[in-house]
Amino acid sequence: MILHDVANGELRYRFQTEHGGPITAVQFTPQSKLVTVARDGTIRLWELGEKAARLESAIENRAGTVGQLGVSADGAHVLFDQRKQLQVLTLPDVRIEGVLPTPSDASEFHTFAQFSPDGKLIIAAGSGDTPLQLWKAPAAGVRAARIRNLAVGVSLPTCVAFAPDGSFAVTGTQDNKVQVWGLPERAEVDRAVDGRVIKLEPSVDSSSERKVSIWAEVEKPNGRLLPGETVTLVIPPPEPK
Repeated sequence: MILHDVANGELRYRFQTEHGGPITAVQFTPQSKLVTVARDGTIRLWELGEKAARLESAIENRAGTVGQLGVSADGAHVLFDQRKQLQVLTLPDVRIEGVLPTPSDASEFHTFAQFSPDGKLIIAAGSGDTPLQLWKAPAAGVRAARIRNLAVGVSLPTCVAFAPDGSFAVTGTQDNKVQVWGLPERAEVDRAVDGRVIKLEPSVDSSSERKVSIWAEVEKPNGRLLPGETVTLVIPPPEPK
């Protein structure tokens, strides 16, 4: 790895990344640290000094399907890929703060997953019928929620970038096209609908272990929920007596 001074273009120093495979993503943090992602299934966090870099921690056992893993702009979180979920890990202590599950049993996350500039949204690429997904990022006491699927067309997305103000995102595709996506307003992202669970029933599908069917009565502003519409149902734990 080579670090240059952007003020004059001069070489600062070189250091060995200790990765066992090619590096697929790098990102600086405001804390003068560098996050590197590689095909060896690891993420490494480096502390950058004036004359050398020091390895602070290595996060291992990634699935390795998502080569471009994002770091939040404040340097407090990094995305970590598993085949059936994306984990939001805290930095530098590496705790799981939230999880983005795959939209279906037949899909996986791959290629990229990136935070919006304010850290409130995540755009992730996937397989199957959900090649591009927009998520509300998890936070303390708040679960992740898939806001919408983005229709990319025939060609799959290969990269993504957000506008600095977070008003839109841009993706590149395998057929050399650039797609611009308008992003929802803050009110839409934060909107929640209260409801009442009326029935719980174990799944009749023997392959769906640890799953239940849930019936709930909800009210939706400006109309009813439509058949086939995707929702995220959050059931808080009962309050202690």
